[in-house]
Amino acid sequence: MGYTIEDLMSSSQDKYEITFVAGQKGWANSISWILLIEDINALRNFKGKDLAITTGFGFDKESKLLALVSLLVKLRASGLI
Repeated sequence: MGYTIEDLMSSSQDKYEITFVAGQKGWANSISWILLIEDINALRNFKGKDLAITTGFGFDKESKLLALVSLLVKLRASGLI
């Protein structure tokens, strides 16, 4: 199965003060790759089971961030940080 969101949270939650805010059904999602996303165009390299990481800099409006989340769901992302 590989490394999962649960593994990530277990090993990093206290150290980095990560809070799990949504998507509890995805707790067992496996992570095959990590992709830094600051622009929606970066998703053309998305393969599924990728963990998307963003600072949010490229998604300065709530509507842009919600569009990103919606697209990540369709692409079967492991999660979003």
